[in-house]
Amino acid sequence: MPFEPKRCWKRPGDGMLVDEWVDPDGTATVRYDKDPVANEADRARRLERVAKGKAGAVAALDHEPTGESLDAMLAGLDAGQTPGIAFVRYADDPRVQPAVLKATDRLDPGSLGSQNALQALGLLGGAGALPVLNRKAHQLAALPETWADDDFQNQAAAELCTACAAILTLDPQNESAAQLVVRIMHHPCSSNRERAVVDTAERLRPPGPGTATARMLERALLKACATDDALFISAAVALHKREPSFEQRAINILKAQTDNWGRANAIGALSRLELSVSPRIAAAIRHSVEQTDDLHHSALLCLMVGAVLSESKLRDVAERALADASPSLRDDGCELLSFLDPKVAASLAEAALCDEPDSAIAARLRIHNFTNAHDA
Repeated sequence: MPFEPKRCWKRPGDGMLVDEWVDPDGTATVRYDKDPVANEADRARRLERVAKGKAGAVAALDHEPTGESLDAMLAGLDAGQTPGIAFVRYADDPRVQPAVLKATDRLDPGSLGSQNALQALGLLGGAGALPVLNRKAHQLAALPETWADDDFQNQAAAELCTACAAILTLDPQNESAAQLVVRIMHHPCSSNRERAVVDTAERLRPPGPGTATARMLERALLKACATDDALFISAAVALHKREPSFEQRAINILKAQTDNWGRANAIGALSRLELSVSPRIAAAIRHSVEQTDDLHHSALLCLMVGAVLSESKLRDVAERALADASPSLRDDGCELLSFLDPKVAASLAEAALCDEPDSAIAARLRIHNFTNAHDA
């Protein structure tokens, strides 16, 4: 393969970093990240875009929870921006909940970003939140298109699932919302079924007697996962203490994955378990990581389950990632350094700095080089 020099992140000027590449299977992939290296002029432009309600502008401010940022975000709501999770950071400010409530209430079903708004309102709660969420759920449930199949994901059904999750967060015994979640578990679109199962598994993660609504959700979850391997592995956080045969079935499902995304999805679900109490699952994960032939996916898996991988594997992936042309992959390589012996991490960081053209990645490497070298 011909040598390709290291690329810098693309910087479109909105406070975000962009990288694009093509996976070995031909899939075109785009990754976005926040730019940690910003001057005052960059910051001023970000705030201006947020205050004007520009789509996606708030994402660049997620790492800047300041009063100035909140003022811009609230102005953005007045300009028609859809509220998102970033507002939850400011839950103690008395302006936030009423503003998010009002902005969410005015959204039409299926509006761009409405899932984020419903999730934010569910986390904020407060006066008026439940009536708005219940009304949104009933509107969505009544639409015929909510229950139609889709090649990727039915957005209306995904929005309904988010609304129900928010309702159950504020009112765990809400039987109507739970029944809708159960109905989505049998949606014709597989990604919507999986979303409902994942949300329910997270809700049932701590085993116990629970409420009548929780028991209804548990029965539905077990039934939905009984013969569907994709749903079963997605619900790992709830099923590993409820299904006697969980360990062997999970290992069999993981071994059956033949493509990189299938492995990533399965390992991502299993990584949320306490792997130290399941040596067999940990061993199956190690074997699966070794079968992954794409460096982007290898780095992703190492970040997920680095604690159960060998230092030699982590070093190999980190070293190759730091030398790659892709800035997002080199960024992952910086993250992987934290899994390594401090002296090894410092050495890799120092070597990578010699030809690192991107200021944001170079800044991360200098921190690792300085910190690890002094910790050693």
